[in-house]
Amino acid sequence: MRFREFIPGIIMALNNEEVEFLTKFDEYPQLKKNDLSERDQYLAGQLVNKGLVIRKNQNGSINFFRRR
Repeated sequence: MRFREFIPGIIMALNNEEVEFLTKFDEYPQLKKNDLSERDQYLAGQLVNKGLVIRKNQNGSINFFRRR
């Protein structure tokens, strides 16, 4: 479990898998749901719930973006 400050003044607890998943956004600005494994899809959903990742439906394809 790690504590990180992603939004100024707000500290969030993330597990190691969530931190590892967020590093994928360093390489790719967006991730398509169809390209993710079932576990990564679950992690993306958890990060959407925490407010760190944005989920958008673009032309019938679900994409994930890191909130800046």
